Amino acid sequence: MKVALFRWKAVIPFGTFVLILVLFWVLFGNWLVKRALEAGGTAAARAKVEIDQVRISLWQSRLTISGLTIASPTEAFKNTLQADQLDADFETLPLLRKKFIVDRLAATGLRFGTPRTTDGRVTPSEASSDTATNGPTTPGASSQPKSPSKTSEAAENLAGRLNFPILNLATGKLDVGTLDPSRLSTETAARSLQARADSAQKAWNAALLDLHTGPTVDSAVALANRLKGAKPTDLTAVNNARRMLSLLSQAKDKVDALGRGIAAGASDLQHGVAQLDSAKARDLETARGLVKLPALDASQIGAAVFGPAAAGKFEKALHWVRVARQYAPGGLTPHATPAPKRVRRAGTTVRFPREHDLPAFWLKSGDVSFTLDSTRNYSGKLADLTTSQTLTGKPTTFNTQTPALQAGALLDHRRPQALDTISGVIPAVKLPDLAIPVGGIHLAPGAGTMSFRFALEGEILRAGWDVKSSHITWTHDSAAAGGAGGLVWQVVSGISTLDVSARLSGTPESPSLSVRSNLDQAISDRIKGLMGNQVKAAEQKLTAQVNAYADPLIAPVKSQVASVTGTAQQQLGASQSKIADAQKQLQQRLKSLTGGIRLP
Repeated sequence: MKVALFRWKAVIPFGTFVLILVLFWVLFGNWLVKRALEAGGTAAARAKVEIDQVRISLWQSRLTISGLTIASPTEAFKNTLQADQLDADFETLPLLRKKFIVDRLAATGLRFGTPRTTDGRVTPSEASSDTATNGPTTPGASSQPKSPSKTSEAAENLAGRLNFPILNLATGKLDVGTLDPSRLSTETAARSLQARADSAQKAWNAALLDLHTGPTVDSAVALANRLKGAKPTDLTAVNNARRMLSLLSQAKDKVDALGRGIAAGASDLQHGVAQLDSAKARDLETARGLVKLPALDASQIGAAVFGPAAAGKFEKALHWVRVARQYAPGGLTPHATPAPKRVRRAGTTVRFPREHDLPAFWLKSGDVSFTLDSTRNYSGKLADLTTSQTLTGKPTTFNTQTPALQAGALLDHRRPQALDTISGVIPAVKLPDLAIPVGGIHLAPGAGTMSFRFALEGEILRAGWDVKSSHITWTHDSAAAGGAGGLVWQVVSGISTLDVSARLSGTPESPSLSVRSNLDQAISDRIKGLMGNQVKAAEQKLTAQVNAYADPLIAPVKSQVASVTGTAQQQLGASQSKIADAQKQLQQRLKSLTGGIRLP
């Protein structure tokens, strides 16, 4: 029986299917990869990612991306990054295991902060929907997250957590509202002290009654009178006198002990009286905060003028660090992500990394060419960008060292306590223009020196931003330069140098920003001159409101404390005096009876 080498009935359909797949890939492969990259990039950046063209060759193991644009997630009509071209040489075999390993990447024509004609920001729901519909961001990288985390959303609110109270005064707005008694503490302190005074009065009255010193004193006086006619040989009278002196001594000890307790209680009540005054002072400060009446300190001017710009720089860095931590979590912990959309029961996909395995994505080495001010090209080295540093054993690093730029970044997620740092110093660069929040004033720093430092260790923030320029220019809108703006313009228009230093500390949930500049004192003096009378009147109004609220509460309690302690001390003193008089009389009678001789 003759056996055929090929089963043509099966080969022909299979070959046809393979041919269709090849044709489909040739016709639509680049478009599908482009769509996947745009959708995945939008989910990661929380902003629109647009690509002009994608060319992928599985035979040459090369991916080329032309015209990449990443919009800013926090600023409308602005891009975070634009790139002319990205060329990647990847490994083909790991794609079969859903791993995308890039041996080398060459990125050219990178530009930052460029303008755009449309708003590139997206909502979290839009980003999640795009990713779930279109799949992962890179070929085979199915373990990547599908939507931004809540911590990433919180990072974008960093500027909102920082308070710049001087802004209201700087724009000439001074408003004093009505106090909210529920936010004040004097009433609570007064009621507490009143209750303590009532308790002390009851306790002291009961203790004074329990002394029962009256009968002992009366018996001692009566015995002293009887001893006037007694004879020295009357040993019974002598013994009675000695026994009565012992009882008086015991009564004196009890009164003295109660006196020490009353003194301690009186001291505690007096401390409570002092706390009433402190509560009133705190209420005045609380009232100032509630009605937005900050102090006109020069140290606050820097935060008012340059704080929003500095917070914007830190917010951008925090956002991208959060994205890096979301897509490259520390350690080998399971990573939960939303599953693709289904009609029902979409569920959650949980990835369990395995030790000694390849990560889902790994860029081993990258050469980056970029510009910062459209006049000079820079180059840098990017290494070991991955979704799991624990598997590669190496942190992600970026470094560029030239006479015109020193910059570097380190993302170390090999341990659960991640460390992310970014720093850079540019000795000579065109600095971005800044808007002063007073009277439509704008600052053009021109060329100058800028340095930036950002570190997030666990959830601890440490960051700094410094700008120096010696040739600045000022412009302003004359129509909006009235009031405080006009005076501030008179000050700053004559200043030709700029020196700003901003520092951020704390945590993303509770940040603290301090800003210092060479404009602080000059602007503060001018605003004080303009707002001085208004501030003084507002402070007097606040003081009157707090006094009207607090004094009727404080005065009766102070009077009660004085009455309670005075009465208790007066009664105690009367008892001590009676005991002392009785002791003196009895000792004198005993001395005259015995002639000063100590009898056994």
